[in-house]
Amino acid sequence: MQDRPDEAEPSGSTNAERPAYAVIDSGTTRTRLRIWQGNGVVWQDERRVGAARTASEGTEPLTLALTELLGAAHQQATLRAVIASGMITSNVGLFEVPHLPAPAPYEALAAGICRRDLPGLGEIFFVPGVKTLPTGIGSDPYGDVLRGEEVEAVGLRELLGLRGEVSFVHYGSHHKLIRTDDQSVLGSLTTLGGELLSAVLGHTILASGTAALSTLGEIDLEWWNRGWAAGKQGGFARAAFSGRLAGQLLGAAPEQVTAFLLGAVSQQDAVLLEGTAPLVLYGHASFTGPVAGRLRGEGRDVQVVGPELGERAAALGAVRLFERSLYA
Repeated sequence: MQDRPDEAEPSGSTNAERPAYAVIDSGTTRTRLRIWQGNGVVWQDERRVGAARTASEGTEPLTLALTELLGAAHQQATLRAVIASGMITSNVGLFEVPHLPAPAPYEALAAGICRRDLPGLGEIFFVPGVKTLPTGIGSDPYGDVLRGEEVEAVGLRELLGLRGEVSFVHYGSHHKLIRTDDQSVLGSLTTLGGELLSAVLGHTILASGTAALSTLGEIDLEWWNRGWAAGKQGGFARAAFSGRLAGQLLGAAPEQVTAFLLGAVSQQDAVLLEGTAPLVLYGHASFTGPVAGRLRGEGRDVQVVGPELGERAAALGAVRLFERSLYA
């Protein structure tokens, strides 16, 4: 597979003639609302509130954010439905929907959508997440959970025209492997890679000698590969301190040290890249580009999709599941 541009789909009629859906994607730190109409996202906005905040402050901040977002969305289009996925369906969200066990057929995800009328917000349709149950000997004994990535996988499979077994790796606050085939979400695996790197860059002694991810341009692949090798040799804790030593003793620039740490975290997340199924990487480009380059060098079948296509996929997947539900 090759990298696929964020290309538009052909349309046979104007968006004004097609139903519009408000799609809420509420994660750990942010809540996004996108209007899907026709073949794409025609409007979007977000607020910096998510499960991390509702866990300590309750649901009032999230409710306020959604009141604002939905109010603006209703001014943009006549909405057919409001569909929500992600952490908003968890015990620290607005309405908890039980996970479906993997393998979770797409038809079961659609059938599991729950409708609720919420004060001040109106009718919202909540998409269930997916849990991978512990299977004991020979497999991960702790299992895994998804909330939100299941709709992204559904959308990406359609947008990219994928068939058969395909694994997606999402790089964000948490790094997640999502295994799929033509019928189901087969299972998942999660690491704390994104939050771990953020903590190291912002809250340890390395903060003074590194560059923020938001300021990085092209990743220094030589230093990224050094970080990968250091993580493989001594684990992330040693590799992280080696990044500090690289700055102090070897004269590495802050951008090079950050590239080194990106490589070390990526190596620790190598468990997400195992297997023989084709891989689709999406999410933070600081991870997807270098990881894809390394995998291609090993002869792996891998594709990278950019942020715009990922955003379209999140909205499209939720809409497609809703269209297959009892409420459509």
